[in-house]
Amino acid sequence: MLTAKRPLEGIMRVRHATADDRPALQHLYDEHLMFVRSADRRIRRLPEIVWNGRQGGEVWVGEVQQRVVGYVSTWLRNDEQWGRTVWIDHMAVDAHHPYPGLGRRLIEAVRAAAVQFECGVLAADVPQRNPIEQAFWLALGAQRVNHRGAPGCDVMRLIP
Repeated sequence: MLTAKRPLEGIMRVRHATADDRPALQHLYDEHLMFVRSADRRIRRLPEIVWNGRQGGEVWVGEVQQRVVGYVSTWLRNDEQWGRTVWIDHMAVDAHHPYPGLGRRLIEAVRAAAVQFECGVLAADVPQRNPIEQAFWLALGAQRVNHRGAPGCDVMRLIP
């Protein structure tokens, strides 16, 4: 029997990650990477994702009933072309969670922070061979731009 997915409004809390979140974040990263690498073997696995390892980096988590169900890691960069930019380094959500909209809610939180930090652009490297991620960013209103990105990735640009 199919069941309708439950709405996320009022259920998911977005907050900054803490050291206690690391095991859950690593699990989400590993699960997401397994999916992405199934479409493109050029994407490599980092031994451990870098949480807040960059200057100006932040990690946001989405939490439902005190369980981490998604994350987005960001860092501030002064880009030659775009100026002050929030760069989205990694993002993953629990693919088995019954609530739609986890990724969108995380990006909404990052957008709000970008406005607060007076950043004019959010940017992300999105794998070219991952139509789901490509569609996600385009649905948010991002534009595919000709900009230096990671090999095998398109740079998606979003205005906060």
